Amino acid sequence: MTSGQLDSAYLKTLTLLYVEDDATTREAFRVFLERRAAGVVIAKDGVEGLEAFRAHRAQIVITDIRMPNMDGLTMAREIRNLDPAVHIIVTTAFEDADYLSRSIETGIDQYVVKPIQQSRLEFAILTCAHRQRLILSERRTVTPFSAEERSLLATLTPREREVLACLGRGQPTREIAQGLGLSVKTVQTHQANLMLKLSLHKATALAALAVRAGIA
Repeated sequence: MTSGQLDSAYLKTLTLLYVEDDATTREAFRVFLERRAAGVVIAKDGVEGLEAFRAHRAQIVITDIRMPNMDGLTMAREIRNLDPAVHIIVTTAFEDADYLSRSIETGIDQYVVKPIQQSRLEFAILTCAHRQRLILSERRTVTPFSAEERSLLATLTPREREVLACLGRGQPTREIAQGLGLSVKTVQTHQANLMLKLSLHKATALAALAVRAGIA
């Protein structure tokens, strides 16, 4: 199977939470999502969405930003507190630019511009599924932690160890940057240095090493 086929197959094992206040849009995309995932939970605002996440623990959340009772970004922040590893996609209009900085702070994984195109939404969902599948694959291939690897870990700076721990917890780059008070570019530089020092070539391999080392 190709990587794309594996991602689609993996998506069929996941539960999605879709939060949208417009009834017509909500119903149209409910059908679209149900054809692609194991389960789809629907909510009409952030309050319902947060309650639904607590009940069902979806692996991927898709949410509008502007909604009554609780907006999508406030809900996303609360969900992040419950599960830092969940992937979150926001659907946003161009006039939502004021929400951009809040989106970065929350660590949103993907953005889909309104009006929503099914192909763009599907790409965003499969991108999240791909990342989750790779992290899961790396964690399943656990091998004993060697003395050589421990010596390599000893060369890391305290900041590099913090970044490595965040990767091991499945946090996206923007969330790591916000949590550590760094720029996204600085976090990316730390990741590159980690790969160089630890002789690894993928962020997922760094995450797996952090779990095996007990850092995450």
